[in-house]
Order: sequence, then C-alpha cells, then structure tokens
Amino acid sequence: RATTLALRADPRGLARIAPGLLLGGSPTLAQLPALSAYLGHARPRVLLTATPFMNVEALLARQLASVPTRVVVSEHNDLTPEHPLGRGPVGRSLPLLLAHLYPRAHAVVAVSEGVARDLVRRTGLARSAITRIYNPITHPGIPERARETPDHPWLASGAPPLILGAGRLTAAKDFPTLIRAVARLRRDRPVNLLILGEGRNPKKHAREQARLRELAAELGMAGALDLPGFVQNPHAYMARASAFALSSRYEGFGNVLVE
Repeated sequence: RATTLALRADPRGLARIAPGLLLGGSPTLAQLPALSAYLGHARPRVLLTATPFMNVEALLARQLASVPTRVVVSEHNDLTPEHPLGRGPVGRSLPLLLAHLYPRAHAVVAVSEGVARDLVRRTGLARSAITRIYNPITHPGIPERARETPDHPWLASGAPPLILGAGRLTAAKDFPTLIRAVARLRRDRPVNLLILGEGRNPKKHAREQARLRELAAELGMAGALDLPGFVQNPHAYMARASAFALSSRYEGFGNVLVE
C-alpha cells in the first residue's frame, strides 16, 4: 500500500521515483500512509526530517495530504561508496529520486560544507539551494565536565599513554581498524586503547564488543583494550587521553571531534 501511495503522490514522476523507492528498500516507507494521515489531521506548520528516505517520504506525504506544511529536509552524511546508500543499485537510483523531489522542499539543510558539496555532486542541486547548519553540540557546561576525574586506572598518574575512541559500535565507526592501528603502535611503545560507546541495542552491543575483544586478543593486545560502553561524561576522558582517534569510514559532521 505504501509503495502504491508513493507512486500515486507523483504519477508524472513515476519513472524517476520508482527505481529509487523499489531498489532502495526504504526501511520507513511503510510509515507513509500514517504520516500522510497525520499531516492531513494535525496540519503542522513545519515538518523537519533527516536522512534521504525519510526526507523523500515526508515530501510525498505532504503532497498526498495536500496541506501547506513547510517541509525542511536535512542531510547528515556524505553518501560515499562506504555508505550503505552510496553503493550498488540504490547508490545509482537514489540521487535521481532526491534530485526530483528535493526542489519541492521549503529548505534543504546540510550539516557541513562537505555534505552540501556531496549533495550537489550527487543530485545536481545548486549549492545556493542548500543551507549549511552545523550540528549544535557545545554547551557552557563542557569545561566543568572536563575537569571531573573519571574512575579508570588507565588515567592514573604513571599509566601508559591512552588512545581514546568514541562512538556507536557499528560498522560505520570502523573500530577494528583503530584496534589494528594501535596494535602496530604497540610494537614501538606501550599504549592503551579505550573505546567509549555502545551498540544500537543490547544484543548488537554484546556481539560487537565480543568481536572487538576477539580481534584485540588475536593481535596480542587483549589487556590493552577496554570497552566500558556508554559513559555519562565522555568529556572527562577526552580531557585526559593522550590522543583521540577517529576511524570512521564516513562522517557527515564529526560531533565527537568538536567535543
């Protein structure tokens, strides 16, 4: 039903819409009927959406509902070949879909200049049609939080230098590459690696932690890797680590680097 509604929303653009929707396998397309009904009932003044498929569905839902809601779409990542949406059939069809529908948005927002340039490259949109708004991640309390002392032995005086990583335990963050890099560094000097963050859910978290610990053991650094999971105050760790390492395969805006 959702696919039928999507195609009904723009019958003239059928040839451009269908490949992107069908090949892309949008995980949220099933919500299109409910979103369209909500817009028709609540008639909000503005709808802000993020990520390509949800942006597309918001624009189609507005068209189906025939409401004056202003839709602002936002892009948060470069869709490089490393990104699941940047390769294969969907990587070829999605830019056509975005080029067709994004001009109907009341605003297109990119979270960095790099993301804006990537969007121009992929869709042919004019750079002047895209507004760059950086992610808001700083606040006045960060310096005070950074002065707190974490309860971790690797941050004690006299401990080996500490390399810090932080982020979700997902393929995008590529922590296996970071572990391999630290294993090479340990050939020349003693260092420890601490990775803050958790998986998308408890089951995935446990699986990813086990995979990273197994890799560390294979590389002979099982005792030099710690994965404490989510911590309330990462800034205290950042302030005391010898170095912070970003190993991500792709990032639209590296919040953790700014932190």
